[in-house]
Amino acid sequence: MKNRPLTVDEFCEKFSVCRATAYGLIRSGKLRAVKLGRKTLLPDLEAFVASLPNFQFRAGDRFGHERAAEIFDQTKAKAKGAHEQMEGA
Repeated sequence: MKNRPLTVDEFCEKFSVCRATAYGLIRSGKLRAVKLGRKTLLPDLEAFVASLPNFQFRAGDRFGHERAAEIFDQTKAKAKGAHEQMEGA
């Protein structure tokens, strides 16, 4: 059984994009949409996902949740340091 069509808001949440990006994909023809009353539904997500590029990473590259958490912590520490500098000035 196929997955049910998503609304634009559900698509945006699932793919972490804004509404403008979603509607831009629809306008460009990269994402198929149908209207059902006032709702815009996206029924063919398998084709959209299949059209996305596949990224190949080199052996030894660090990606994923651990790396994202590390980058977040570094950014947070830099922001905290900048904030402390501003308060001390």
